[in-house]
Amino acid sequence: MMDESAFIAALERELEGLEGKDGIIKDCWEHFAAGRAEGRTDAEIAMRLGDPRTIAKD
Repeated sequence: MMDESAFIAALERELEGLEGKDGIIKDCWEHFAAGRAEGRTDAEIAMRLGDPRTIAKD
């Protein structure tokens, strides 16, 4: 299971060299913050966001 830092690190690797990388990463940070505010764990939030490879392909 991934925590926020592992998820963001994996996402950054997958997004390397892609335009819009910063915005996608910022959105994910916001999802983690909002999820925590609702009482979810990092692992739950990461699972809801999905695989960083899939996010990068979209």
